[in-house]
Amino acid sequence: MHLDGLELKKQYQTYLPVVLSLEKKYYIPGWDHEDWLQEGFVSFYQTLQTFDAGKGPTLGAYFKLNFNRRLISEVRYFNAAKRRSEQPLIPLEEAGLHETVADYQALQPFYQEIFADFTGKLSFQELETLAHYLMRSPINEAEESSQRRILYRVRSKLKRHLQEGEY
Repeated sequence: MHLDGLELKKQYQTYLPVVLSLEKKYYIPGWDHEDWLQEGFVSFYQTLQTFDAGKGPTLGAYFKLNFNRRLISEVRYFNAAKRRSEQPLIPLEEAGLHETVADYQALQPFYQEIFADFTGKLSFQELETLAHYLMRSPINEAEESSQRRILYRVRSKLKRHLQEGEY
């Protein structure tokens, strides 16, 4: 279907409610109302290029289907881009984090000492269960409830140990 500019805008105004309803349905970061109108217009123009009145749905249904697909693609693209790091890697020194890493490394023996003191106060069964938990070993179903109780006891003892400052 071929329309000149004025006819195209007039026809688009007829189907503008489709764009407005989909704008309420989807959130695409960085898009404002004008972006929605512009993307809707581009999608409407592309829909007109491929629309065949003799086949299938009406122009309105076909436009809504095409625009909806376009929006789903945009949402997928945004979600994929958000997981992908678009920032180049920079050294810790430039990011100002080297002091934090150095502080952590300096405190690591202190943490190890606290943990060693704490584990020295556990029973053999508690120590064994804690080791299995920290190594993410599979739990035997028959012993699951007893191991949960033991881990609860270990957690309680650790909280008490840290609160009392016994290190």
